[in-house]
Amino acid sequence: PDAAEQAERAIVLDAYNVEAIYVLAYVRSIERRSSEARLLARRVVSLDQYHFGARRMLSQYLDGQAGYRQNVAEQARLHYTKGRSLKESGALASATGELEAALLIEPRYYSALIALADIWLRQGEFQRAIATAKLAASVDPDGAIAQFELSCAYRGMNERARIEIGAI
Repeated sequence: PDAAEQAERAIVLDAYNVEAIYVLAYVRSIERRSSEARLLARRVVSLDQYHFGARRMLSQYLDGQAGYRQNVAEQARLHYTKGRSLKESGALASATGELEAALLIEPRYYSALIALADIWLRQGEFQRAIATAKLAASVDPDGAIAQFELSCAYRGMNERARIEIGAI
């Protein structure tokens, strides 16, 4: 309760205080007030797209299905299915080729986008993962996996930058 009160005070003083809004979202999450936590996490992300904590929290409160309900060309679906199978077996280079082939046919194919973003994350290609996950999020703004992948990519970029400046 004290944290919520202090966060609310800070927000009254500065409606754009990202950290105060995030703290309030966190408190609302602990209080199991999911609608408020989701709205506050969305607000943080709208103010600071790189805030990986808020984006991760947001992903926990989303359950978009629009991306999974897409009607896509059969050829794209075949490339995706093969790419997913290759990815699961660890053949990431071959999987990337199949997923990119699916995206040539259906550029906004949500399942292929999130599968490809996952490969980029695994390979430490954070900029590519961000671009791909952002496209997936534009297809389904309530897609939890796209938001989670963005969170992971921003976190990875943050860690890489921290290490590059000499942090332990």
